[in-house]
Amino acid sequence: MSENKKISVFAFLKNAKNKDIIFACLLAVVVLVLFFSSSVFSNKKTLSNNEVQTKTQNGFVSATEYCASVEHRLEKILMGISCIKQVDAMVMVDASPQISIYENIEETKNNNQTTIKKEGVVVENGNVSSPIIIVERVPNITGVLIVCQGLSPNKKLEILNAVQVVLSIDASKIEVLEG
Repeated sequence: MSENKKISVFAFLKNAKNKDIIFACLLAVVVLVLFFSSSVFSNKKTLSNNEVQTKTQNGFVSATEYCASVEHRLEKILMGISCIKQVDAMVMVDASPQISIYENIEETKNNNQTTIKKEGVVVENGNVSSPIIIVERVPNITGVLIVCQGLSPNKKLEILNAVQVVLSIDASKIEVLEG
C-alpha cells in the first residue's frame, strides 16, 4: 500500500498543473519564513516608491540585458555542437523582467478620505541594502534567430531542436540560417 502512495505522489509531482501549486506553496513558505525571521528584519528600513523604482532600475535586469544574457548562453551551448564554427544568436522578448517587492502598506482615514501609503521594505546587510523580492518573472521569448557557419541540413535540425528544448518555445519561433 505504501508503494501505491509513493507512485501517486510522483504522479502528482509530474503533473504540469500541480507544478504551479507546488511553486506557489514553496513561495508562500519562503515569504513566511522571511517575514517571521527576526534576524532578517532587525536592520530594516523603508523606501519611498520613487526610491524603489530607482533602485530596481539600477539594480535589476532590463529586457536588453536579459536578451543579451540568453543570447550569450545560447551561443555557448550551440558552439559545443560538432562542425559548428561560429554562432550568433538574437533573442526577442515581449517585455522586461518584472519583480514584485515586499511592501509595508499604511492606510489612514481623515474626514471621509482614505490615504494609502506603500513603502518597499529594504534589508540592510553591512553596507549593502536591497529590497525583499517576492516574485521575479522573466519575459516570454517571442523569437530566436540563429546564424551559424558550417551548417548542414542535419546540423540545422540539431540546432533547431536544441534551441527549442533549451528555451521551451515552439519551432515556429526559431529560425536557423547559414552565415
